[in-house]
Formats: sequence, C-alpha cells, structure tokens
Amino acid sequence: MVEIEELRPGADHSGDPGPNASALAGMIDRARRLTPSQAHALAGAVAWRWMPLAVPGSGSVVAARADAMAAARGARRDAAAAAAEADARQAATESPGGQSLGGRWSWAEDGIAAVGVGVIGVAVSSGAGQPILAAAFTLVAIAGVVLLLLFESRAVTRARLLAAVGAAALAIVVRDMLDPRAFEALHGPWATVMRD
Repeated sequence: MVEIEELRPGADHSGDPGPNASALAGMIDRARRLTPSQAHALAGAVAWRWMPLAVPGSGSVVAARADAMAAARGARRDAAAAAAEADARQAATESPGGQSLGGRWSWAEDGIAAVGVGVIGVAVSSGAGQPILAAAFTLVAIAGVVLLLLFESRAVTRARLLAAVGAAALAIVVRDMLDPRAFEALHGPWATVMRD
C-alpha cells in the first residue's frame, strides 16, 4: 500500500495548487463530510484497486505517486501537494466516517487484558485440576483475541482511508500535468466511491 506520512500539526500550508485549486477545495470539503459507509467503501476500494498494484513498477500506484510528486516538484507545487495530502487526511480523520474508525484504544487494552487473564487463568486452573474453570478462561482469552483483531481491522481500514484521500488530493494538485493513467491510479478509489 502507499506509504502514509504522519499528520504533522502546524505543517506548512504554503504553496499554490495551481489551476486545480477549486477542485482540490471541493474534494477536501467532501472528505470532511465522509460518512462511515463512505469511509469503509474508500478503504475497500483501496484494498481492491491498489493491492494487486502495490509492487513498484510501471502502472503501479507507487509509480503513479512518484510521477505525481516529480510533476509537483517540477511545477514548484511540491509544498502545495504535501499540504493538500495533509489537509485531505486531516479532513477525513475529522469526518464522521473517520471518527468512526478513530482510536478506540480501550478496545485494545481490554483485549490485551483479556488475553493475559485468560492465559494465566488457564495455566492456574489446569494445574489445579479444574477443567471447567480452564475452559472458561480459554473463552476469556479467545474473546480478547477477537477484540484485538477488531482493533487491528479498524486501524487497517483507517490507514487505507487516509491513503485514498491523500492520493486523491495529490492527483488533483497535479492533474493538469499528470499522465491520465497515473491520475486514475491515484484518484481511482476516491472516484469509485464518491463518483467524482
């Protein structure tokens, strides 16, 4: 998947996005209003469209992103491109859809605690010759693993969502200079879900 840079508070938002400024502003505004179903659909579109293309090479999303960044640097829009990606990701993070995927760390903590209690309980109960109690602690450990898997699934979905909106913003900044295939590779998940 496309590498996602961390959002930096106070990032430099200078730079001119060129003739695509209004399209970029509209895209970021829509990212700010993503619903939970749109957020999940964008993550699914990234998985479906980009995963087979994740290996660097001609036609891949990695190559398309490299082409877009080179075009942005060549047109002195690299600061605008970086700001657009950061702004789009921040907007998606703050959207209702992004917040539905937000950090529910208590789930992870609860999962870790349940696994720990379950494993220790199974060891102690088995040693004491209490198979029914050991079975109960086994169920606690399994429930903990399920919670951890749900937490990880949300984190992956959120990462894919942020990749989709960041790549779409980058593609819009350099649309007038980018090969149509590279534009489609970057903007494709967004266009599929949002019909843009």
